[in-house]
Amino acid sequence: MKKLFKALTFLSVACAVTASAAAFAACGDDDKDNGDKTKATVSYQCLGFTDELAGSFSSFDFMGNLLSDGTGKIYRYEQKGSSPKETSVTWKVEKDRDGLTMLTLDDDIEDPFEVYMDDETQTFELEYRFAFAGSYHREVKLTVSSKVTYNSVDDFVKAADERRNNIKPSTPDPGKKEALVTFAGGEGNSIEFYADNTAVLSAYNGAMKFDYTWKLENDVITLASKEKPDEKMTSVKEGNTYKFSYTASFLGGQTLTFTCDDISKLTVKTAVVTFAGGEGNSIKFYADKTAVLSAYNGAMNFDYTWTLENDIITLASKEKPDEKMTSVKEGNTYKFSYSASFLGGQTLTFTCNDISALK
Repeated sequence: MKKLFKALTFLSVACAVTASAAAFAACGDDDKDNGDKTKATVSYQCLGFTDELAGSFSSFDFMGNLLSDGTGKIYRYEQKGSSPKETSVTWKVEKDRDGLTMLTLDDDIEDPFEVYMDDETQTFELEYRFAFAGSYHREVKLTVSSKVTYNSVDDFVKAADERRNNIKPSTPDPGKKEALVTFAGGEGNSIEFYADNTAVLSAYNGAMKFDYTWKLENDVITLASKEKPDEKMTSVKEGNTYKFSYTASFLGGQTLTFTCDDISKLTVKTAVVTFAGGEGNSIKFYADKTAVLSAYNGAMNFDYTWTLENDIITLASKEKPDEKMTSVKEGNTYKFSYSASFLGGQTLTFTCNDISALK
């Protein structure tokens, strides 16, 4: 009887152990099944960059992973050493009614982006609009491809840093315009006025830049937006100081103030003699013994002073007075030949047949 009891007890324990093992095995199978469930994978990767503001703010490098479940993230890498900023997106690729393949990308910030696939490259080229430094916007071209280039955000950041390290320092633009007059706005903010009647308002370390045209009438300067010419801003004079007050909705009630005490260089002067250089290039001579060499549609403007002795005109750079240029006379024609290293061996020639107004 005791043997029977022991046997039954052993059998009960064995069954219990077996049942527990079976239950554990069943749980393990559930975990395995859960682990085998299809995980979202990268269907498309978006890549792009812009260095437009590299000198004043930062470069921007982008990587976006569009996952197979219709979700995704766009990573924006700004200053070196910072963490990329993330923007969640939803997306879909589908055929339109004409059978063309179209990508729709929605970041829930801008209106959904829609773009068609390039049949040759099998990629989408997307002009992606993004905001930075609060409310400033730029666009960057993102190439959306089924090819996965970077398997992690760290790989993407490392490649972005390498790309930036390989950017060759930009050489000064010889055609960069020099301001005739600058209105200061504090903290590096400014409005620069140029000889070709254009002006640039710059603020927030260059992150905000707007282009204008300007005119001066009755001691009042009027700025007209190049983008929307009907949007204008006029100066006011307080004592000897000229002032502009700039306001916009995105400034949240803030007003940017720009001032200048001397706008005499904006006074319209009439050239007494002009040397023509073709294609709109010229050297204009003024009665106050100043001259302006202008080329490339006004992109290059250099200021000089001039003297006339023994029928020879001498131009001296205002910036570097020891740099001089003299005229030569060929028959009845006076000629200047301008050359500089940045012109790559090219020489600009300016001629005039009558300089009597300079005598």
